[in-house]
Amino acid sequence: MAPKQDKKVEEEEDAIYEVEEIVDHRRSKTKHNMVEYLIKWKDYAPEFNTWEKEHNVYSKGLINIYWAKQPYTLTQFKKKTHEGESSIPKKRPASSQATKIDRKQLAQEIKSSQISTSPPTGLVWTDIDAIVNVFHSEPNTYFAEVKWPGGKRNTYIPTRIIKKYNPLKLIYYYESQLEFYLPP
Repeated sequence: MAPKQDKKVEEEEDAIYEVEEIVDHRRSKTKHNMVEYLIKWKDYAPEFNTWEKEHNVYSKGLINIYWAKQPYTLTQFKKKTHEGESSIPKKRPASSQATKIDRKQLAQEIKSSQISTSPPTGLVWTDIDAIVNVFHSEPNTYFAEVKWPGGKRNTYIPTRIIKKYNPLKLIYYYESQLEFYLPP
């Protein structure tokens, strides 16, 4: 009888849970420069929400969407520069129109800042550390946020270019975003 119980516990530990949304954030109690997020799990009631460390949240897109709705940025929160502002937080309107505008603004900022079609000076395509995020910007245009070695600033490169010069990093990114479920 004991092996069946052990097998059930093992299956529960191997289960993959899907994040529905990030509900809240707080500063870690042990590492004050680390952020923890309150996660709402898909198909679970709110009482099953859990606090997770930022490095355990693998979807940068979810984090970006969450912070786009906040009255301050993640950087301001980590540096505690948001605390000097009003004691009543000024939330942006939660309408879908505001979210669309924020996403368009974010895409526009990214386009105007670090879009590149070649690696930074002194680096080659095989030097890519990782693809951090992929997003859709215009019809038929996808951009990848590329992390380079040496702490250099991330750049945004059209995925069609990365697919040509270093497709393996793009595949690794997409594989990291997959979630598999056991059949019922």
